[in-house]
Amino acid sequence: MFRRLAGAMRRRAPSVPDASTLQPPVPVEEVASPPTGSDPVEASDAEAVEQFWDDKNKPDAELPPNAAWWNAPLIVRHINRVVCGEPIDGIHAGFHRRLRDFMTDMPHPRRALSIGCGAGTKEMDALALDVADTFECYDVSGEAVRVARQIAQDRGLADQIVFHHADAFAADLRSDFDLVYWNNALHHMMDVHASVQWSRDHLRQGGVFAMDDYVGATRLQHSPEFVAWGSRLLALLPEHLRRHWNGTDVIPAVVGVLDSAELARIDPSECADSGSILPAVKSIFPDAEIIKTGGIAYFIALTHTFHNYTSETELALLNAILMADEAVSDRVESQYAVVIARKS
Repeated sequence: MFRRLAGAMRRRAPSVPDASTLQPPVPVEEVASPPTGSDPVEASDAEAVEQFWDDKNKPDAELPPNAAWWNAPLIVRHINRVVCGEPIDGIHAGFHRRLRDFMTDMPHPRRALSIGCGAGTKEMDALALDVADTFECYDVSGEAVRVARQIAQDRGLADQIVFHHADAFAADLRSDFDLVYWNNALHHMMDVHASVQWSRDHLRQGGVFAMDDYVGATRLQHSPEFVAWGSRLLALLPEHLRRHWNGTDVIPAVVGVLDSAELARIDPSECADSGSILPAVKSIFPDAEIIKTGGIAYFIALTHTFHNYTSETELALLNAILMADEAVSDRVESQYAVVIARKS
């Protein structure tokens, strides 16, 4: 989802605060979220959003292994360990395992609803792990739905998963789903609080709200503390560990911040209200289990460089960086989080 943004994020690198003068990092729950009313993109820009996702879901060259965090096995295993306690393989596998355990006491058939499903592979993986029995999936991109239907057919899942090219919020949906599932889609919503409340309204009593999503700063407007932590990390790394997978570029030893208007131009829905996700969850599902999965290092600072870590010493260094990422992100600003909550 952030593939197209990675280069743009470093076009505008702000001056970095002297880390030695910083006060202790502020916990994320104490940082006020930017008001959604100031966002340059309104919800009425649905056509622009749909066009962006239609273009994005057209066939494209795959990233080479270890280019970005989501196709770097070591990073994926780290995140899965944080979520489910075991460093298992497979993107979102830890999330699905934890969610499956949460759903085991529910009677069959367990009906799930997914919004912003894209090509639907995450939902299909959840079905394969017996998280649910059926999925109703919605996406505003017709191209994504076309691809999803073909993949479901190829995987023999067409009778368990239905894809709709439609706005789920405008659809006449049942209000007794066993699971409302968000996977890297909630951060594209223009009004997160309304989206989480809508999710709760469409669950039966005892149903489950689950998300594995980006929860960082709205429009990627990171705090000075966040920028300082990431830049300090980069400054410690030799140039050969900051070399981009394309073989020519070197990641600057400073974390850049993308101009919010430029980000909105690239993708009108990207991180439109993401800073409100955790506050909204805590308000609507007070007993939610929230697992912060970090990202200062693996998403912001080191992305597109994981191929450089090959020797035993370099891999040990990367593991140490991920341990620091886990600790620092919990205090400063976690980029990602898993949430599982039951409607009571």
